[in-house]
Amino acid sequence: MANGITTPDHYAVLLAIRCAENGRDGRQFGVLHPRAIDTDLRTQAGWAAATVAKTWTRTLNAHGGKEVSPATEAFIDILAARYCPPSVDPVGHENWKKNVKFYYQKFSTQEPQNQELKNAITQE
Repeated sequence: MANGITTPDHYAVLLAIRCAENGRDGRQFGVLHPRAIDTDLRTQAGWAAATVAKTWTRTLNAHGGKEVSPATEAFIDILAARYCPPSVDPVGHENWKKNVKFYYQKFSTQEPQNQELKNAITQE
């Protein structure tokens, strides 16, 4: 699959980010990088997926390679530090963590239902 999204848990985290961000067109996943902002769903999903995958790798490395669930505090917190840094917006950072954890719980046992999103992630 594209950009390191390899498990249902990764999909669930990605969908949780989409719901937590709830951005308008071109900012669906809240990615504000100059090459991703104001683009399209595919680009936003790709950048978000790559961020999830890279953060997943960092989290595993930080835990000595032990299996870590995306729902753990460590993963969501590390992801939040990159996605919505507390130094930029302390209140937004705490809200982002809370919302992503909430939506992750909703999606963690489901496959992506939005075909457009699934296509954007897997680049079919």
